Amino acid sequence: MQGRNTLLRADLGAPLAVGFVGFLVATATMLLAIPIIQTAVNAPTLRIEGLAGTPACGWLGGVMGAIYVTNVFSAIPSIVAANASLMVAGQKAAPLLIDRFGLRGFLRWE
Repeated sequence: MQGRNTLLRADLGAPLAVGFVGFLVATATMLLAIPIIQTAVNAPTLRIEGLAGTPACGWLGGVMGAIYVTNVFSAIPSIVAANASLMVAGQKAAPLLIDRFGLRGFLRWE
């Protein structure tokens, strides 16, 4: 994925534009996937009205994701694939540890 984003950064010339395009494509993909998945597995219908009661900290994940993506796209020319791989590995390992040990108020799994 990093290689494709590097090419997109070179084409667009701006890390923020790469982040925007990435999130735009991801949003469009999710909008297409939601009804397909709901039909395939008989999942509950999406309830938009639930967004109104979401506390401010509930939106923090999106903000943090945008900051992360912008930083990565800004640093692509100076980081190597190994560093990018280590970042992804850390992103996968940290939630597992948080869930396993019940850190930050999350329920522990056994």
